[in-house]
Amino acid sequence: MTDPRLPHLETALDPSAMAAVLQRECLYPSGEFELRECRVDYVRYKPGCNCVISYDLAIYDRGRDQTVRHILSAGIYEYETTISARRWRKAMKQPLIPVRFGPPVTHIAGLQMVVWAFPNDRRLTGLENLLDAGRLRTELLPHALPGERIVQAEPELVRYVPEDRCTVRVAVTTAARRMNLYAKTYSEDRGNRIHEQLEALWRGRSPDLRIPRPLSYDARTLWLEEMPGDSMESRFEPAAASAVAALHRQDLPALPLSDRPSRLQKLAEVWNNARVAGLESRRLAYVFQEIERRFDECEPLPTVTLHGDLTLRNLLAAGDSAGLIDLDELRRGDPLEDLGNFNAALYCSAVSNGFPMARADEQAAAFVKAYAAAVPWRIPERDLRWRTAHALVSERIGVAIKRRNRARVDDLLPIAERLLN
Repeated sequence: MTDPRLPHLETALDPSAMAAVLQRECLYPSGEFELRECRVDYVRYKPGCNCVISYDLAIYDRGRDQTVRHILSAGIYEYETTISARRWRKAMKQPLIPVRFGPPVTHIAGLQMVVWAFPNDRRLTGLENLLDAGRLRTELLPHALPGERIVQAEPELVRYVPEDRCTVRVAVTTAARRMNLYAKTYSEDRGNRIHEQLEALWRGRSPDLRIPRPLSYDARTLWLEEMPGDSMESRFEPAAASAVAALHRQDLPALPLSDRPSRLQKLAEVWNNARVAGLESRRLAYVFQEIERRFDECEPLPTVTLHGDLTLRNLLAAGDSAGLIDLDELRRGDPLEDLGNFNAALYCSAVSNGFPMARADEQAAAFVKAYAAAVPWRIPERDLRWRTAHALVSERIGVAIKRRNRARVDDLLPIAERLLN
């Protein structure tokens, strides 16, 4: 089953099919550029409405005899409407940044698709400035580092989410020191809210909580100091759970609350996406039903400050200490929500890397043991298993469904079933 309002979605999510389309439609036809690799990097899907997809490309530049990375982001709109044409015409009226490989914006009418060549974006502006060493040095960094003479700036793209946010790492040399900063640009002024929350957390943090220092917020861009350390993707360290415990002990009552209705809504969205994609099954339905049934059976725990996106990448270990990064989703809620997200990330990593589930079980148990030793409340094992299953379904399986990745759904579903038994 496909989405009848977006009948070209299957093609758009097929990297091999899109490689030929993007070569023909989005690269200059001079023969100077050859698309050698196409990977779907990001998907945001609203059934029956639209889908935003990011393609990470490897392009061979014959003139320079080199292969370079390039990013295209595509919006797919409803079939038999004029939405894509209207979006393209509107895009052509705004200031666009020239791109070496092809046009800044392309309309692929047959797919009801509008394609943007990075750093052009439908909602994010000024991305080209964050990647311009000269403008960083003379215009942007003086606001982030007032009173310091900027000698050199070396930018590097870290993460780009079309129409939402972009993160750039900048190696900075001033007259007095060298440092690394991160610049995060947002599509809306939520960056101001994030900056205020980080400022409050930074000012009131306990000595054992390590987070990046927020520097400034201007023109929808948040500037942060880099926090040294190795992510848990490359170095698993159970003692790093102490950083999560330290965050959970901070008191930030003004944060939004993660509540039952919002979590149920997330589950409903995943199930609806599965139905539209033809990936629903009796086994998946059972898991959804069990997760919903157990919502009201969990033991009450204190409401704490949550990271909101606790993954292996966002937890750093450095020597005997640990810290947290990417705190954009700070909120209040049950501490098991963060632990469940982290355990789900461990299981997903085991699937991706071909590690035994027993290894992931051991790592999760060691992490939770270290966390439990650092907080005054108990960790109900049954409730944590439910939280982990919820995170697996609402986040990890949800992403696989958006990408029509049946194999990944089939890999993760047995883990959720086991956690619920």
